[in-house]
Amino acid sequence: MATPETPPPGTPANTYERVVATVAAVWIIGLVSYLILSDRSFDPTRVYFLKILLSLSCGIMVATLPGFFNVDLNAPGFAVRAAGGAAAFVFVYTQSPSVPQLGLAPPDIKVNELQGMDFRSAVDPDAGANFSTNQIAITASPVAVKNERQPSTTGTLERTDLLFKLGGTGYVFHWYYFVSLLPQPGGSWLTSESALRPAAARDLPPGVQFSEEVMHLSETSPSWADFLSAFSKLDDDFVVTLVVILSTGQVTRECKIKPSRYKTKIESDEKELQRIPAHIATVCET
Repeated sequence: MATPETPPPGTPANTYERVVATVAAVWIIGLVSYLILSDRSFDPTRVYFLKILLSLSCGIMVATLPGFFNVDLNAPGFAVRAAGGAAAFVFVYTQSPSVPQLGLAPPDIKVNELQGMDFRSAVDPDAGANFSTNQIAITASPVAVKNERQPSTTGTLERTDLLFKLGGTGYVFHWYYFVSLLPQPGGSWLTSESALRPAAARDLPPGVQFSEEVMHLSETSPSWADFLSAFSKLDDDFVVTLVVILSTGQVTRECKIKPSRYKTKIESDEKELQRIPAHIATVCET
């Protein structure tokens, strides 16, 4: 009866397997190190697969080296028990620090030019209140902000402000609502109650655009009647500056309005409604 061949003394049966496995592990580690240390950008998906490759290479090396490695991870409703190469894979994958932003370039956030400004009493004239003595609301239409760099880290739109001077006094308005305007005679201006949403910071992942009509209010606002009277008397351009505060810095956009183009409309609305109009929808001049 033939006896199975045995390897020569001093030569392990799995020598070649260990050499191949070690070469593969070293190659993976070298490749990943090169990619990380070079000037490259990685999106979260690529980082996820890099983490798997590193865990795999460590598992291969531990499986081919002498000794035994055990991992026992326990959590409520979850348990992992592994030994050898499998243990190394589990350990590296679960215990390595989370690096979802590894190597990602900073966001490149672009802000659109403004198309128009809507000025109106903050109180609906149909609500029964004296809308002319209340503060004004100014809506920038629309504010469009986009993170154009792909891949990149996620940026943030933190808030927007509106600045202007009228009658020698400077005013600052802060964002308050995201709205959907529906300009109509008499001051109706929301498509529905659900169209009035509190303004809040928005994250801008790569390739994502934010676009909303943003209403601004101010505690130091002039009354609607005073604003309308001063606006109607202006001969020069009326300039409103939008300040967009981002996680990457500030961006400004100017809206130049020619009041002379709206004087006739204001007068005709006043005659028709038998009171001052409740809003003016203006266009930003290019």
